[in-house]
Amino acid sequence: MGREDQIIKERMRKLADLQKQKIDPYPAEVDTAQKTIDLQKKYSKLKPDTTTKDKVGVAGRIMGVRDIGKLLFAPLNDGYGSIQIILQKSETPDSVMKFFKNYIDSGDFVWVEGIIRKTKRGELSILAKKLKILTKSILPLPEKWHGLQEDEERVRRRYLDILMNSEV
Repeated sequence: MGREDQIIKERMRKLADLQKQKIDPYPAEVDTAQKTIDLQKKYSKLKPDTTTKDKVGVAGRIMGVRDIGKLLFAPLNDGYGSIQIILQKSETPDSVMKFFKNYIDSGDFVWVEGIIRKTKRGELSILAKKLKILTKSILPLPEKWHGLQEDEERVRRRYLDILMNSEV
């Protein structure tokens, strides 16, 4: 069994587990969400290492996950732009942290609500307080660094090329 087959099998297990818990992994509607491009414009002058009291809600696709134990980062792309989601043990409810770690993978669509924060490095982020899965992705995204390299594959799988390469 290849690596991709193992990933698909694990994601199918997570999907079945969500359904057993009566959590709809493909809900028909989502709360009105803001667009990342609007948030980027609105908070462009926010100083690094600043947390606001502004509550926002954004829906989009998780493009990757970096788990550092008590801190978790995930870039979220909504088709208009991207923003970083932060889940921090001391700030994010335990139920949200546990749900994210157990069920969310790169490629999944989620809705996240939280407060706006700009990191020390100047990355505009949402400190997550609530999270809802919108679509459970079964197939993994292409590898970030290598991605789609062959021209023929880029043409055949144009949808992935557009998804992974913002300049396309």
